[in-house]
Amino acid sequence: MQNKFSLIIPTLDRYLYLINLLKEIETQTITPDEIIIIDQSVFTENKDLLNFLKSYKMRINIKYVKLPPQGSGKARNIAVSIASNEFLIFIDDDIEIRNPQLFENYLIHLNNENFNFVEGAYLDDPQRKIERYLPDFKNPNIIFTLFSTYFNKNSNLRTVLGLCAGNFACKKSKFVEIGGFDQRYGQSDDIDIGVRIFSSGYFIINDKNLRVFHYKAKSGGLRNNSKNSIWSSFLKFKPNKYFFAFFLKNFSKIQLIVYIYSLILNYLRFLNIKKILIFPGYLYLIIKSLIEGIKLNKSTQKIYYQDYYEELKNVNFLNFD
Repeated sequence: MQNKFSLIIPTLDRYLYLINLLKEIETQTITPDEIIIIDQSVFTENKDLLNFLKSYKMRINIKYVKLPPQGSGKARNIAVSIASNEFLIFIDDDIEIRNPQLFENYLIHLNNENFNFVEGAYLDDPQRKIERYLPDFKNPNIIFTLFSTYFNKNSNLRTVLGLCAGNFACKKSKFVEIGGFDQRYGQSDDIDIGVRIFSSGYFIINDKNLRVFHYKAKSGGLRNNSKNSIWSSFLKFKPNKYFFAFFLKNFSKIQLIVYIYSLILNYLRFLNIKKILIFPGYLYLIIKSLIEGIKLNKSTQKIYYQDYYEELKNVNFLNFD
């Protein structure tokens, strides 16, 4: 079995979580021969992290890159571009692994020539269920989707749509082939890459046994840049430009209409006086997000996987040996 792999960890202002994660990595039955840390922190000094890395048992395996914040998608793309191995495992900085065989189990899957993308699951809620089963997007028949979901529930391995970006593994060649993360899509880039994996003829295999605990840190990561609004207090799902751009890019007009319909239905659940009074504002938010999504899809900025060696020429990879 091929045991060599690169572990990729993007981080943003979560050094305490990251240090605890690095300690836990040492307890794995198979450890990475390369750990790539892409650090985009802006609010906290990295002094404590650097002091820790200097005495870290696996310090010779580390590639540490400090960059200004440009999004988790770009951080992962950069890490892949400098990874030395074909097998890649991605872990978020606010993860507690808990399972000492997590990496070993990922490698078993990656050594299977039929498995190119494998994901685990989060245990942020012990009762949480994995419901992202693969529907037939060419035929938006809700009955089919419901039945395909029902018959998939009892399998430890199942095909899913959308990627658990904080706990997954893949083969580098396939990641490059499908284009990596689209850097325009913010918090929905993991869903977008999942659809492109599917449309490229590959599948994402979810293994229920590859669970990790997700702290969902209240600060750091993408949450540092998220804006609170009046909608946040009573809406779990609210319209945003990234999801509209994602639907416009990947799905038909009918499916876009179904998405808008589902947003309105979700809003009307548990209706109260406050929701009734600001319903016009919610419709405005939908229209505004749709327009922004259209503009986003027309943007010409760099997207997808790039070979970042040129960009990183003047970046010093810290040596902790």
